[in-house]
Amino acid sequence: MKMPRILKISPGNMLIGPIPALTAAYGIIYETPVARRQSIQVGCSFIGKGLFFRLKESASSSPPFGTTYYETGMMFQFAYKFYLSRKRHTAPRGFYVAPLFRSTTASGGTSYGYRIQGNYITFEQFDANLIYGSQMIRKSGRGLVIDWYVGAGYKHLVATKHYSPSYSTPYSLEGNPFLKMPVNFILGLNIGWAFCPKNKD
Repeated sequence: MKMPRILKISPGNMLIGPIPALTAAYGIIYETPVARRQSIQVGCSFIGKGLFFRLKESASSSPPFGTTYYETGMMFQFAYKFYLSRKRHTAPRGFYVAPLFRSTTASGGTSYGYRIQGNYITFEQFDANLIYGSQMIRKSGRGLVIDWYVGAGYKHLVATKHYSPSYSTPYSLEGNPFLKMPVNFILGLNIGWAFCPKNKD
C-alpha cells in the first residue's frame, strides 16, 4: 500500500506566529511516513510582522515605535508523529500524538523605506511541546489534507536589545508575563495536499 507524502501551510501562524503578538510565520511543512503508524514532519518558515502590529499601524497615523515596525527571522520545526489507529496502515491519517520542537529567531525594530532606523531587538525562542491532533486525508491518499492539533510544553525565550553592532544588553520581559512564562500553549491548523510518489521502474 502506498503511503502519501504531504505538503502543508499553516494559516494560523500567518496571523499569530510562534512568538504571539510579535510575529507571523510564512512557510511550508513536509510530512512523510517512516513506518506503518509513524511519520516525520519538518517545516521552515520566514518570520514577519505579527497581526498585533499590523492592526496598530493601520489604526493610527503614528505607527508604534516611531515610523514603521518591521520583523524578520526564521523558524524551524520538527515533529515525530505516532498515529493511534489499530489499522495495519494508518500513517499519515487519523488521530496522533507527537513531540513538536520549534526554534525561532526574530529581529524587530523601526524602518523608513528599506532602511533600518536606530536600535533593534532580537528574540530567540526554543519550545518543546507534546501535541494531540487529527489529520484527515481521502482514502486514495491524494488531495486535500486538514490537520488540526492542540498541545502544551516548555519554552525558553531570550530577548536582547542592540544599540550598535558591538554593544547590546538583555531586554527585560517583565512587562509581558505571557512572553516571560516558561509554559507554551499551542492551537494549530494546517492545510495541504497529499500525493503518492510514482513507483520507479
